[in-house]
Amino acid sequence: MKSIFSELRFNRVIRILTFSDGFLWGGYYMIQAVVAVYLNQILGDNSLQLIALGFSTYMISRSLFQVPIALSLDRNKGFFDESFAVFFGSFLGSIALFGFTFVNSGATLVLVQALFGLGMACNIPAWRKIFARFVDKDHEAIEYGIYDMLNNIIIALLTALGGYVMTKYASFDLLFTLGAITTLIGGFIALLLLRETNSR
Repeated sequence: MKSIFSELRFNRVIRILTFSDGFLWGGYYMIQAVVAVYLNQILGDNSLQLIALGFSTYMISRSLFQVPIALSLDRNKGFFDESFAVFFGSFLGSIALFGFTFVNSGATLVLVQALFGLGMACNIPAWRKIFARFVDKDHEAIEYGIYDMLNNIIIALLTALGGYVMTKYASFDLLFTLGAITTLIGGFIALLLLRETNSR
């Protein structure tokens, strides 16, 4: 039993990445689980088409910006820029999630989703590069597994919290604010990487 628990311990950088990502995506899914209901009310007859267009915009924005940002991250030695990119991506993501409060047309929805795509284009390649560098040798599978387990649990709990908020308060503005704050917390957790990654 002792050997099993010893396998479950992993280094501080991986722990920071795990909880940062959990709160980032927890805030996102807290909103995404119910946002279609809100958008259907706001956007009217063309809501389904516009919701699909918004998600497509997010994916295209993320795809277009991700490679240039990743190339820039690889040009610099050390991990300061990657650590900051994880934070900055979460920061942009939180602004985008709060931006759902102001969505009143297809154009504003596209703008919000494009901003979230840019944020994730900053966050994801930087996050993955740090994880790949600091994952413990010969423990790669278990550390990815624990990351995924904890990440999914955090997302599940925060999504349930979002459902509770909507049931009790029936306020999308409150939900969007809570989701944005949660994602921003993930960004502040990532700031701990600035010390950890540059001290190794």
